[in-house]
Order: sequence, then structure tokens, then C-alpha cells
Amino acid sequence: MTKAQQSLRMKHDWDARATEDVIYFTSPKMERREIQEYFKHGRKQAYTFTRDTFQKLSLEPAGKRMLDIGCGIGRLFPGFIEMFAEVWGVDVSEEMINQGAKLQASPNVRFIRNSGYDLADIPDSHFDFVFSYNALQSVPKKWMVFSYLAETYRVLKPSGAFQLHFMTNKVSLKSYIYQHLPRPFRRTAQIMYRFLLLHPLRGLPLQPPHIPGDMATFFGPGISPAVVERELVQLGFIEVEVLPDKAYLKGMKFWVIGRRP
Repeated sequence: MTKAQQSLRMKHDWDARATEDVIYFTSPKMERREIQEYFKHGRKQAYTFTRDTFQKLSLEPAGKRMLDIGCGIGRLFPGFIEMFAEVWGVDVSEEMINQGAKLQASPNVRFIRNSGYDLADIPDSHFDFVFSYNALQSVPKKWMVFSYLAETYRVLKPSGAFQLHFMTNKVSLKSYIYQHLPRPFRRTAQIMYRFLLLHPLRGLPLQPPHIPGDMATFFGPGISPAVVERELVQLGFIEVEVLPDKAYLKGMKFWVIGRRP
């Protein structure tokens, strides 16, 4: 499959997910599904996710420009726009970009559709901060992750900082079973899992949406922290540090932060 074909597949899959249930597919753990709560929760997470990073890397966001890779409809933007002077977001899904631009119309916010593996429409040394959350796990190939790492270096200003989120290559038993089930059985498996965890009592819908598209564009291959760290150092980043994501099971997801010299 060519790069163009891969990009088109990702766009098609995420357009379908955004059309079916954008809140579920960009924040499946939310107990309440109203758009107001969705953005309220995103605002809070924007501060929670970046607080320690800004302190570790001595980054003061006021007056600066940031980029969110795989931004969706900009769930975290309400918090980011309070911190930064400009907030840019890229996403492979045109439907996500269109919804986000309508919901968060602001002269300080910019949504751009990209290929799903590069930042070709963004100039060099343009951002003070590059961020990504729960997005790089959905690219189907590792080379796409590496492409984004190189592009992060390119679009960051000297001394600019980054904070990127990854899924490890240690797949949980639940994910392994789900990904290897024949497609007709996946919906039943989702319902049974919700029953076992008593999710209906927490306000979540009993029957989750069907996941449109290829599962490879929903759960990517995963990558080890050591590989990510090594690649970033080879690109020339400094102050690179791997941090566990304590919101998930131990060893499932992690953050990497650092700075361009």
C-alpha cells in the first residue's frame, strides 16, 4: 500500500468514526456524553497533562504558539487556548477538522488536515511546543511514528519543547483478544466486557458503537519506550525523558518529553 493509499484509508476510517460518535471515539472513558462536559473535561486534562512538563522543561506558555498532533475536534483546546497565544491542530480526518473549526471558532485557533504521517503544510521552526495525546497509537505503521518524530524536530523552534504520548508494544490481554476476534464477534465482546465491569451503572451506554474501519487505524502496532527515546536522541533532541502515564495500567502507555537544542 502506497503512502497516499495509507493516508486515504486513515482519513476514511476516522471520518466514519467522527460521523458516528465523535465523543466516544476521541474520549471513550467519559461517563457523560454531552459536548459541554466533553470540552470541560478536555480543558482540565490540558492543564493536568502539561503541568509537570512545563516545570521540568522550564516552559512558560504565555504568548507562545503550540501544535497538537492528532487533535480530533480539539478536545483539549479550551485549556490550551488559555495558556498559549496560538493553538494549532492537525488531524488526518477532514470530518474531525470541520467539526472542530465549527465548535471552536477563534482567531487564535487553527485546524489543519494532514496526511496522517507528516506536517508538510507547516513551516520550519514555527512552534514553541508540540503536543500529542492518544493519537500516535492510532497510526498503523511504525514508520509513521518515526516520521512524526522527525517532523516534530523540524517544526519546533530552537529551545522549543515537546510532549508526546505513546502506547507500548506490551499489548494487554483484553486488546490482544479483541484484535484477534473475527469482526462479527467484536460487538458481542464489547457488550460482555461492559457487563463484567458494571459500566451501565456508571452512566455509560450498554452497547458501545461499532468501530468503523480497519482496526489497524484504531490500535496501532505500539512501540517500546527505549526505541522512542533512542530515535529522539538520534534526531538531536536534548533533555529527553520517558514518563509513565499513570492513568492507564502499568506499562500500557507512556509520555516522552524533551527539547530541541
